[in-house]
Amino acid sequence: LQGLITSAIEHGEGGLFISLEMGAELAYMRAISRRIDISESKILRGDVEKFDTNRIEVLIQEAGGLPLVIDDQCPADVVSVERRIRAAAKEGIKWVVVDYLQLMTYPGRKFDRLSLELGAITYRLHRTAQRFGIGLLILAQLKKSGEFQTAKTKDDIKDGGDSVQAVDAAVLMWRPNDLPQEEREKRSKADG
Repeated sequence: LQGLITSAIEHGEGGLFISLEMGAELAYMRAISRRIDISESKILRGDVEKFDTNRIEVLIQEAGGLPLVIDDQCPADVVSVERRIRAAAKEGIKWVVVDYLQLMTYPGRKFDRLSLELGAITYRLHRTAQRFGIGLLILAQLKKSGEFQTAKTKDDIKDGGDSVQAVDAAVLMWRPNDLPQEEREKRSKADG
């Protein structure tokens, strides 16, 4: 969302965020809060200072009329998402983000393993985006294990090995602040 908003504000490039799990209001609130660095809960509670209110107003004015669409009504199958990508291209959209891969299905086909289905979905969407000249970002969830490591590998993508093979680039992101509170405290004590 931050990338789409930045691209729209700073470069006038249209973006489509296809959310398969989060409502449009929450997605927009999350995007606003991160862009201006005010917590979502603080905004939702109305617990904002005058300075914060001014920052929110400026962002809303910047974002008003931007070529940015948050679609939270798209069915979670590859055919529907592919249609959205084609329609977005015809409307001049330059970037599409799909959140997130593991919620999607490939109707009408049977796969022996989930990783094969996710790979086929990724490949199909990737080819569609290429054909229509659209930048495509497909978000996927990392495998949740008991161990929190500082470096992740492509093997850590939950059932995503075939998806990694189907794309131009795979970016793995991990933020230490995403650790559960207990793990942060444990590491803090260990660091002394």
